[in-house]
Amino acid sequence: MAPASADITQEIEAADDERFRAKAAYDWPGLDKVLADELVYVHVTARTDSKASLLESLRTRRVHYLSGTRRDVSVRAFDDIALMSGKLLLAFEMGGVRHASDSVFVSAWVRRDDRWQMVHWHSTAIAQQ
Repeated sequence: MAPASADITQEIEAADDERFRAKAAYDWPGLDKVLADELVYVHVTARTDSKASLLESLRTRRVHYLSGTRRDVSVRAFDDIALMSGKLLLAFEMGGVRHASDSVFVSAWVRRDDRWQMVHWHSTAIAQQ
């Protein structure tokens, strides 16, 4: 499997940046646009959400996302499907307490109507040594 072209890599990273921006800003229309209706979202805790349950969870503002930094990112494309994998350092507040999470992730994207939408997210915590 060859890596995606630079253009597709930039498109996927821009779509993921928009996803995080919308999530952190409570921009529900923006988030709705970048998430596919059939989304499966597996959190670092192994809890799984659909698009509807993820949006509802975010609307309660139980968690406030502060920043997310991707690194060691790889994007592979197959026609109108792309996979992005890498590591993510996430800062967030829950119950007024600040937390950090370091994880590896894989996300799957599909191109529809000339835009990329996330159809799957799966992250796993990196063990602290």
